[in-house]
Formats: sequence, C-alpha cells, structure tokens
Amino acid sequence: MFGPVADRDREIKYCIFKFVCRFGALRGYVDAFLAGSGAITSEASFFVFDQLGLNLFRLGIYLVYGLLASLIPLAWGAWKFVGRLRNGIHQPLFLPVLLWLLPSVLFFIFIHIRQAGHVILLLPVLFVLAGWAVVSWTKQFHARQPLLWLVGGLCLLNVVFFMAAPKALFGSNRLPLQTPSRASLVQRDIFLKEHIQFITENLDPGTTAVIAGGLNIRHPDYYLRNYQQTDLSYRLTGEWVSLIENVNALVLFDDQIFPEFTSANLETHKFADGSTIRILRWNVNQQLWVSLSGLEIREKK
Repeated sequence: MFGPVADRDREIKYCIFKFVCRFGALRGYVDAFLAGSGAITSEASFFVFDQLGLNLFRLGIYLVYGLLASLIPLAWGAWKFVGRLRNGIHQPLFLPVLLWLLPSVLFFIFIHIRQAGHVILLLPVLFVLAGWAVVSWTKQFHARQPLLWLVGGLCLLNVVFFMAAPKALFGSNRLPLQTPSRASLVQRDIFLKEHIQFITENLDPGTTAVIAGGLNIRHPDYYLRNYQQTDLSYRLTGEWVSLIENVNALVLFDDQIFPEFTSANLETHKFADGSTIRILRWNVNQQLWVSLSGLEIREKK
C-alpha cells in the first residue's frame, strides 16, 4: 500500500541529487559559506565584550522592529509562563520552541548578527507565541469581540509606527538605527533612483566597475548587473586583487565604502540629500588593486 508513495519519494530525492550534482548547488553553497566565514568569525564575541554588547544591541533592536506591537502580548505571555514555570516546561510545545529559539539566539549573541533580516529565523515562532498569548488573554471575557478589538489595536499600533516613525532613530546613519518605516523606504527609493540613474547615464558599463558598502552591497549586482565586477562589494578580503584589464573606472556607490580614500584621480558628485558618488579613473598603463585595506593604482607590469 505504501509502494507508490515510496517510489515518488525516491524519485524526488533522486531529482534533488541530480540537481545538486549537475548544477553545483552544494558546491555553490559551500563556497558562499566559506567566502563569508571570515567576516563572520571576525565578529565573533567570545571573550570580546564590546562585540558581545554590539551583538546584543543589534539582536534586541531588530527584534523590536520585527515584532513591534506583538511585544505587548508576548511580554504578557512570558510573564505568565514564568509564573507557572514548573507546569510550563512540561507542556508538549516547550521543547520544540526551545530548540527553535535557543541555537539561533546563541549564534546571534556570540557569533554574528548584522542585518535586520537575520532575525527572521526567530520571528515565526515568536508570532505564534504572541498569538497564543492574545487568545489566552481574551479567553477570560468569554466573547469574541475583545479578541477582535485587541488584534485590531495591535495592528493599528504597527501602522502608526510605520507611517509616523522617522527614517532613523536619533538621526543616526548606523544600520541598527534605520527604522522599518515609510520615511525610510521613501528615502531609500530616492537614493537608489538618483545613484543608479547617474551611473547608467554617465558611465560605460563595459569599462566601469561598481563597489558599494553598508546597506548597498547587493544593489550593484541587482540594478547594475551589466557593469563590471559588481560582486566586489561582498567579496573583498584582506588580500589585494586587481580589477580586470578592460576596466578604467571604479564607482564608489556610497559614502560608506572607503570613506577616507582620497586621490587626485577621484571625482565626486553630490546629490540633494547630501549623499555622494565618487568615481576613480586611471589610464591604460595603470591597473587598480583593491582590498579591505583600500584602493591602489599601480603601473602595469
């Protein structure tokens, strides 16, 4: 009776195996993991209290952004759980929830967390727990209307935050303080539109490379894929590498990539919001070398 299901299961596994072998999916994953492992291990906070504090701060504020009003029922549920700890740890869902949350939280605190999107690993189970808390909270009223009012109020708080929050807390340019708000999205749209339009209208994609920093490291790959070496932004290491020979200009997409770099060959274009694009050029007898340490124009050998 289980024959057809078992056969279909084997076929699916075989197709996955063929895909991995033929297209290098597993090798690509391993290569990408190893490429990023240097940056991850450099931010590990074992025995480094400054980095530990930064990781805790990032994790906390990213969870606040992700949960927003859901923090209210979640905090109430946590308080109720602690009050009934002995009974709570014997609930069937306690161990699965613990196994979901604990490894990720420990990794974020002691190893690496940079982008707000990292906490998406935690949000599904936290939303489930917040929903459980809302239902438990309103059961005492023995009516559906309080539940609807509470859910509606929490959603309204989220909408108000999105519409009214500034694009950054305390006017900071630091990544953790960039809020998930309408103002932030509008500002990002304008920034990207102006920068990308300037590059496409003024620079030859066949001879121009683009490098970006901060929030923008993936944007050249997506919006400017016909330009040269757009993966530089996230593949830089401490080792010096040269750009390909047909390239004679490098665009520094934002102010966060090599902000202290100066050169007589560097052109700067400033936009209305105060952001800049810098363009470094060199002649046919020269070649640009780049690493995490900076940029160097060297004579060709």
